[in-house]
Amino acid sequence: MGDKCSNDAVLVQLEKMKKHSDGPLIELLKSLITNDGKKTTVLTNSQILNILQIEFDMDLKKLHDLEVDIYLNVVKKYLKDWPEWNVFDKAVTDLKEKGDDVIKDIIKTHYVNLKMYLRCILGIAQELAPNVIKKIPQKQNQSQSTDTIDEENLVMEVEATRSQLNNFILRYPVNDNIFNLESASTLNNNSNWLSLGSILNWTGIKFEIKFKWSNNQCLVLKYDNNHKVKMNLVNKKLLMPPPDSKLDIEWQVKLEQSNLMKISKSSLLHRFKQYNSTGKCIKWRPLIRSAYKTLKHITQNMPSNIEIPAYFRRNLSEHSFVRYMYQNVPEDSSALYDLQLEEIISPQCQLNISLLPDVGIEETVTIICEFCQMTYTGQNIVKQIENHFKISHSNELDWKCMFCSKTIPVSTLTEKSWQHTCDCTESLSQSVPS
Repeated sequence: MGDKCSNDAVLVQLEKMKKHSDGPLIELLKSLITNDGKKTTVLTNSQILNILQIEFDMDLKKLHDLEVDIYLNVVKKYLKDWPEWNVFDKAVTDLKEKGDDVIKDIIKTHYVNLKMYLRCILGIAQELAPNVIKKIPQKQNQSQSTDTIDEENLVMEVEATRSQLNNFILRYPVNDNIFNLESASTLNNNSNWLSLGSILNWTGIKFEIKFKWSNNQCLVLKYDNNHKVKMNLVNKKLLMPPPDSKLDIEWQVKLEQSNLMKISKSSLLHRFKQYNSTGKCIKWRPLIRSAYKTLKHITQNMPSNIEIPAYFRRNLSEHSFVRYMYQNVPEDSSALYDLQLEEIISPQCQLNISLLPDVGIEETVTIICEFCQMTYTGQNIVKQIENHFKISHSNELDWKCMFCSKTIPVSTLTEKSWQHTCDCTESLSQSVPS
């Protein structure tokens, strides 16, 4: 059986199949003999639907579309994988010269076995399919009042650059359209003033540093900006500001439960500071210095002594941040909409620290931009990551604290590892170390 069936299934009326007096499975076996090998025979979705209707008495019109699709794919897969195809081929080859009556007996025998095989498989599918269908939200009768129709969440996947996303939604619908299909406008390029510290704290950035800890040990530190990001399309004329909830900024620790050892936080930071001046690759030093500042900043509330190897995770700010993206268009005075794409970020980091035996481990620095699927390493890593940000991360809108409503440039937040002090209350996060 070939596997080149069309994905477009067409429901074939029963009366159109009456010309196949022997039924579609018999006709299939005959065609395999005529075509001298099953590999040259291809079944379309329409032919498989005919098998379901005629051989297994399924009234496809009364079934849910997904249920029909399930049965179609079941037959498509298991018909191709029928264990007796080789037996059928061999019997036909060995007995083909003995006349039509012998061939008819072969076809009849294998038809019964094939139909029994498919009926068993379909029986299992028919038991399971209804439970799958029940989980699908059912559409209400169109004659129902719109007041009685339950609201459904609509999810849409969009692949876009940051520039495109910033201007993707038209603030007011134009000709019943809310999407901006024109080229994205370009904001002022802001990547020229992004420091390495900002880059290392950027959403989706990971970095890994390996260097000698002692004569026989190598330190491996992995840092991941795995921020929680949520986007919603909102109508600002109807929606109140999103609620803010206080986030726990204490460290959560997961030990790896093998070869645990204690080190002090101060020794970790001191070794980083020391490596900055003694590391073998001078070109890495700006990155090591920025990584040291980030670690010093985020570990202020970490215990003085820690056990490793371990994973450490924490929220970087006690409050989330929000921003709104849209493309301005002339407003209709009677407009019921003010559509904006709401983006909420809860900054979070994960730190993995381990000491490994120094058995030929090379000292390296690696940076991964998860959003762009780019990895940078080697002596020119600083120049490479800076150039990447100039090209790919130059159009970033400011954020607003969801607690105090202060607007903060993304460069400021990332430079301070997303730790922000609200002006209207006591310090909600620790001050930036000197």
